[in-house]
Parts: sequence; structure tokens; C-alpha cells
Amino acid sequence: MDDAIYDEDVNYDALEQHTYEDSGDAVFYTCPLCGGEYLATFITEQDGRTMCIDCWSRRYGE
Repeated sequence: MDDAIYDEDVNYDALEQHTYEDSGDAVFYTCPLCGGEYLATFITEQDGRTMCIDCWSRRYGE
């Protein structure tokens, strides 16, 4: 079972999605900014832009 937390502001269907044999039911989403693959829990939206938490941290972190 996929226990990822989904952000209601993110359109996950618009993101490239991948699954892997060794990851069970987990779906990985490609960050549209950096191209990294992340579980839904680590994808967010800020100011109308969807991004991974790493990109968010680089843009908005302290």
C-alpha cells in the first residue's frame, strides 16, 4: 500500500510517474524543475509552481 501524503494543491496526473519492482505500490513523481524522482509526500506547490522539496528549499528556504 502507498502511504504517501498527497498535497491537495498538486496535480499529480500532470507529472511524469514511475514505479519500480522493488518499491511495491509506491509511485515516484518527477519534479518538473530539477528532474528528480520523489514520492508524493515530497512534491509540493508554491505560487502556482509544482516542485520537489529540494527545489522548494533552494527557492524559499532560509
